[in-house]
Amino acid sequence: MAAILCTIALIAASIGLGIYGPRMGQRGTRISGEPLSVLRNESVHLYEVACTTPRRDAGEAVAAAEAAISSVFGTAMELPDLSDQGCRLEGAMELMVAGHRAVWLRYSEERSRFPVMLLLVAEPHDLLHFDVLGRHLPLLPGSRIEEQLVWPDPYPLPTAGMVIRALDGSAIVFIATPPDRATELERAILPEEPEIDDEIEVVAGILELRPNDGPMNGRGPAVLQSTPSRSGPVPG
Repeated sequence: MAAILCTIALIAASIGLGIYGPRMGQRGTRISGEPLSVLRNESVHLYEVACTTPRRDAGEAVAAAEAAISSVFGTAMELPDLSDQGCRLEGAMELMVAGHRAVWLRYSEERSRFPVMLLLVAEPHDLLHFDVLGRHLPLLPGSRIEEQLVWPDPYPLPTAGMVIRALDGSAIVFIATPPDRATELERAILPEEPEIDDEIEVVAGILELRPNDGPMNGRGPAVLQSTPSRSGPVPG
């Protein structure tokens, strides 16, 4: 009987170590960088801007986008082409987002009166998110975060999807409606799967995620709720 109890105790200890060991190992360890929630919240606000920004001539928008991308990325990135997806570029500007140089792109949709927004962010790898074990992780190439954005009444915006995909030296934020449209556009531009060290998909989250951050026109919460984020391979 004593041997059985000892075996049970060892199994319980092993399970506890497996669950809490990684968290304990990181306890007291600080990783410098901005929370990914800063990028996320500023992206949400910029989507609200996209929904109210007047359309530009397509030729002017392409010229502005190419100039901004060249200024921020040099030759390391090309202007995303969404024409095959029924999207037309109608706005572009260079700006700072979460302390990083970025390019904001607004596309009109054939299938929707609401726009598609892409945000191209330079060198975002000091932005931090966390995995299912609560470990703080930098936004390394291959990281993928997906959320559903819901605006509360009376804001006249439908539920949208957001995907943050980290690449080598950059990240792209996709926001579109309906929610699965963001994933469709991500696949169209980035069809290859990101390289993930772990073989299994890991539920992840955004550090300091506060759904009431990101005021819309300074009048309250921009996002009411969000779905659990995931960091892992692009869904097949």
